[in-house]
Amino acid sequence: MPARNEAERIGAAVAGLLQQSVPPERVIVVSDNCTDETDEAARAAGAEVWQSVGNTDKKAGALNQALARLLPDLDDNDLILVQDADSVLGCDFARVALERIRAGVDAVGGVFVANSPQNLLEHFQANEYVRYSPELSRTGRVMVLTGTAAAFRVGALRKVAIARGSDLPGPPETSTTDMPSPRTTSSPWR
Repeated sequence: MPARNEAERIGAAVAGLLQQSVPPERVIVVSDNCTDETDEAARAAGAEVWQSVGNTDKKAGALNQALARLLPDLDDNDLILVQDADSVLGCDFARVALERIRAGVDAVGGVFVANSPQNLLEHFQANEYVRYSPELSRTGRVMVLTGTAAAFRVGALRKVAIARGSDLPGPPETSTTDMPSPRTTSSPWR
């Protein structure tokens, strides 16, 4: 969970993960140049806190640093859930995501609802969520995986990291020769 100055909301986000019907094995908050009490609030809620280092790429940079640290110790069938620090998941999100991924998909995205918007940005976000709902209702599928909440099979993330070197924009994080080998695990959530 990447976070920048989310002290007021991080506790609820972490609690939402820990209270899942199938809770994750670990909750990691990547503190990205925070100047408030985000780190303390995340720890108090039960999360591990990692600091981003020299990150100038905002949320994506914080996530890439965490993934570079996590992937070497994970199996291709482990799962990683990425979530915004100002979001709270419904209590069955992890269970449903796990079921769908075990059924053969590589990633599952969340459906969003907004709380009562308090400012203009939150009103824009709430409008975007409402605008997205008819597409989901019509197709029964999400066509975009957002940072708000998405679960990924580690093997799929490795494939993206390998392809990124030549086929995707942006700097590659790992070349195919540097890709870590998976380990065996009994728990899918990491």
